[in-house]
Amino acid sequence: MNRFDRQIRVPAIGKNGQEKMMSSTVLLVGCGALGSYCAEQLVRGGIKKLILVDFDHVEVSNLQRQALFVHEDAQNKTKKVIAAKKQLSRIDPTVEIIAYAEHFEQTIFRSLDSLDLILDCTDNFATREVINSYAYQQNIPFIFAACSQTVGQLMAIVPRKKPCLHCLFPNADILGEKACDIQGILTPLIPLVTSLQISLAYKILIGDPSISWETFYFVDIWDCSFQSFHVSKNKECPYCSSSTATSTQLSELKKVCGTDVYQGKYPVSMAPILIADCKNHQGKIIQHPMGVLLIWDTIQLTLFKNGTMLIYGLKEKPDKDAFPQFFQSLQKGRKHIDCQYNHFNNQ
Repeated sequence: MNRFDRQIRVPAIGKNGQEKMMSSTVLLVGCGALGSYCAEQLVRGGIKKLILVDFDHVEVSNLQRQALFVHEDAQNKTKKVIAAKKQLSRIDPTVEIIAYAEHFEQTIFRSLDSLDLILDCTDNFATREVINSYAYQQNIPFIFAACSQTVGQLMAIVPRKKPCLHCLFPNADILGEKACDIQGILTPLIPLVTSLQISLAYKILIGDPSISWETFYFVDIWDCSFQSFHVSKNKECPYCSSSTATSTQLSELKKVCGTDVYQGKYPVSMAPILIADCKNHQGKIIQHPMGVLLIWDTIQLTLFKNGTMLIYGLKEKPDKDAFPQFFQSLQKGRKHIDCQYNHFNNQ
């Protein structure tokens, strides 16, 4: 019997829909609670290729709410994407699975195959904003989903035509700071939200015209309540409007919750100077339509064209005056950087 017989018998899918599924490539960002459940449903559903991105490793506290992982993975601190790939390949070895144990902000500089869909299964708004920008730049639909305590949220987003994630959450930076507080989460909430997320994914992959790109869904599993809200496109949105705002000042760095990444704003006029300095110190430079990735020894710096800056590899948060001094030293053309944060010295 056909592996997908029961799914093909669903009129909304049918043989044609299943064939479209089996030729689809999905990028899944975040392989934790949401991502692990979504990955399993996608593989069981019969997609052709799944790309997993997550920098983190499995911990014992993950096992309460995350699928695919076992106690041994936590003991060995196995990378989530590696552990997930192993289990998913056992479920269906015909699905091509690629695992990147890294931050998504680094993955965008890879040459990814043609994508049909992106699933946002992350737990921080810094990465979600990058997904939002990447989806817009590449013109790829994506599905936002989030869970906290007993509440889940999700929305299907198609770039350029309808509201983007920033239209929905214009104060994402503030929400990101609040999200860094450790929140509890009820175990049965995860499979509920991911089932809704994958249902939307199936609709997108098979080209179902009934999908709504302007609806934000809100579910509370404890109250057994479900609500939906209409979202309008913001004509002045800095992410998806015709006039994109850029940063002109340097902001203090803030750590992205649950990661070793620091985020801040930089004056976009400094990008050429930073690139030149990276070249002078035999660093690696990787260009992308969204920005540039600079690598000095153990330090990696991503500069986005909208003025967002992400820094990887810092062992501790730098002093608030370190980066202004760093930029000033570059403007003066010094060969060696002289600032109080010595990770930037002698690179």
